[in-house]
Amino acid sequence: MAQIECDKKLDLDDPLNRPSFLNASSDQMKTIQEKGNKKSKGIQKYDDNQFKSTQLFKGIKEQESPKDLIYFDVDNYNKPKKLIFYYASFKFLDIIKIVKEHFIDATHSLLEFKMLFYMISAKFPNTHAFPIFQFVVYPNTSENIAFCLKAFFNWAKVKPKYFMSDCAQEIENAIINSFPEVILHWCAVHVMRAFRKNLKDYAFESSDKLILDTKMNYLAYGRNGKKEWIEPTFKKILEIAEKFPEFSKYIQNQWISNQERWTAAERDENLALTNNISESINKKIKYY
Repeated sequence: MAQIECDKKLDLDDPLNRPSFLNASSDQMKTIQEKGNKKSKGIQKYDDNQFKSTQLFKGIKEQESPKDLIYFDVDNYNKPKKLIFYYASFKFLDIIKIVKEHFIDATHSLLEFKMLFYMISAKFPNTHAFPIFQFVVYPNTSENIAFCLKAFFNWAKVKPKYFMSDCAQEIENAIINSFPEVILHWCAVHVMRAFRKNLKDYAFESSDKLILDTKMNYLAYGRNGKKEWIEPTFKKILEIAEKFPEFSKYIQNQWISNQERWTAAERDENLALTNNISESINKKIKYY
């Protein structure tokens, strides 16, 4: 609803012609922010119960825009045990068909019961990122996520080629099981965050920790790296990691066996290394 209102009031019907936030002046950004804040506060609420309100919103959208993709199903309006909602606008369909890389991210900070709000976003050279598909699933299972993804790509008549996500197993299973031929990459930021979280639990010498962090960081971000450098880099990492067998096993199972998911040298140079496309949008939504 917020996206629809914002697009209407700010004349952002064509995502490819939207002004770049990087090139916008501070006055332009202030105007956009003020308009967005004003309109977000005035978004219509159809019922005091958020789930009934969503059901009513679905019915209204189906009448107003019958070509839009919208679905809502909840088993209980007060304490749901299962809920699925998704939405995509038909006016973006032509744009959706030319998206090369899909970025998926989720946040649990917006909805009750910590329901996850997912967003698939896209980025083009001459515009800022914009969302092309939103969905909510509860509980957060790979089956529920897959249900939404299949509905969206079947509706758009698109076969995704590249996906970018964090390292969440539910997201990975949903994507790979739904689209076996897709190439899934993990966000370098999330890779390093997960690695560092595990590293701090082991009493390595500070010099060893620095080497481990530097080597992993190079593998995740090193655009100038070559595939033939990956194996010797992992060899050096394992030499140090073997001081703690459990940590060494973690390196092998999580990172070496999945190296095509996250090493920069395994990735086309035109593809992103991080998932800041979707995350930046979710951050703004949470802030406002």
